[in-house]
Amino acid sequence: MTNKKEDNKSEDKAGLDALKRGDYMIHIFIEKVKEIKTEPGSTVDPIFEVTCLGQKQYSSAKSKIGGLSEVVYSEHLFLEAQNVEKNDAKEAKIVIKLSDKGIFKNTLIGMFEFDLS
Repeated sequence: MTNKKEDNKSEDKAGLDALKRGDYMIHIFIEKVKEIKTEPGSTVDPIFEVTCLGQKQYSSAKSKIGGLSEVVYSEHLFLEAQNVEKNDAKEAKIVIKLSDKGIFKNTLIGMFEFDLS
């Protein structure tokens, strides 16, 4: 028979119980993007979208970037989620999308998703 206190300690050590009910500020630093796959001779207008716990933030949009270009963003994005329940925090995902943004287009270029924990 196992002791519940011991089980909780093992969860704490694994990081599963580290997320608690409360307010969260999530900081994402977007450094740069390079070698975006484009059609030969075409350009994209890349913009990042970051979502987590019902919050969404966008980076600045860059204009007419070719496929071999390197674009430095050096932007800090902050998501502030308030009164987050413990289970919601444990199950939350951070989603980072890179899209080609324009007046008549909004095409997904790439996406990365990972657990908040």
